[in-house]
Amino acid sequence: DLKLSYSRTTLKTVADAITQQVGIVFSYEIALADYPMENLYVTEQGAALDAILKTVFTPRGIDYRVVDKVVVLTRSAPSGPLRPRRR
Repeated sequence: DLKLSYSRTTLKTVADAITQQVGIVFSYEIALADYPMENLYVTEQGAALDAILKTVFTPRGIDYRVVDKVVVLTRSAPSGPLRPRRR
């Protein structure tokens, strides 16, 4: 079971809470530790790991993949074509 309730926090805090409650391990770049996670209110009972991860991370611009029982988190790539910046 998982219960998260944060109006404003960081990715590290959320990942640590999920690890403590569900027992899964996360891996992410240090730069993502302070990534803002806002308006996060999740209560799941008996949900599949994929459903939990999708609910928590996908809407906040974080991609995830499970590799050997470790959840790897990365920033989502911007959607649409990339245009070079002009100076």
